[in-house]
Amino acid sequence: MEEVRQVVSREQILKGKPSGYSPARVEIRDPKRTNVVYIRSYQTSEGWRILDDKINPGKERVVPVKTNMILDLNKEEDYLLFDHIKNHPFCTEKKLLICVSIEDRAKKSNERRGIIANASNIVRELSGDRLYDFAKLMFMNKRVKISNDSKEDLVQDMLYTAIEKAGHDGIEFSKRVIDLDKDKLFDVRVVTYKAIEAGRIVRKNEYYYYGEEILGRLFEDCVSFFEKEVDIFMAVKNDLNG
Repeated sequence: MEEVRQVVSREQILKGKPSGYSPARVEIRDPKRTNVVYIRSYQTSEGWRILDDKINPGKERVVPVKTNMILDLNKEEDYLLFDHIKNHPFCTEKKLLICVSIEDRAKKSNERRGIIANASNIVRELSGDRLYDFAKLMFMNKRVKISNDSKEDLVQDMLYTAIEKAGHDGIEFSKRVIDLDKDKLFDVRVVTYKAIEAGRIVRKNEYYYYGEEILGRLFEDCVSFFEKEVDIFMAVKNDLNG
């Protein structure tokens, strides 16, 4: 007996179709390695995904994808094809194809610019001790030495340069700037960093110590420790100021 396959219907898929013009692109991730990818039917947890052949109804359609394919998601057939491809194992598992809604990409680009602008505005308002402390925390794991003798505009320029850096690192740095500006534990972080820098907090056997007190293995562990143990934190702070 032939197996009965549960098929995901056109109606189910078309529920997500946008009402206005919305272009999308299907790209081959590595065109030098593979210049064409053939898309066939496949099975998901919802059922089988099958593309009907418009010329021969009932016959499964095989679609060749070459380098770039531009689709209009407002058109039913284009939307069905795009949805079929983006949920295909070639996209979700093997990563042979990249499916991009151009409208979504534009939105993400605008969001990225907004994050960078927000971070730049935060840096622009920094001055004095907060500027130096802020920069020291931001560059703490990058082995960049920030001296309070450095000119403020040079320290700001270092932050601007990191914010404007192209690619993934730049946006992540910007997000960290925004998070640090809102961080309620900023002062605790500054004191912890300065205490490590001054040798008041030392690292032994993979742990940070203040005297005989074990603070934790990581910088964040020390911050969490001081957040709970206010008396010890004040002792460290007084030790630095003493």
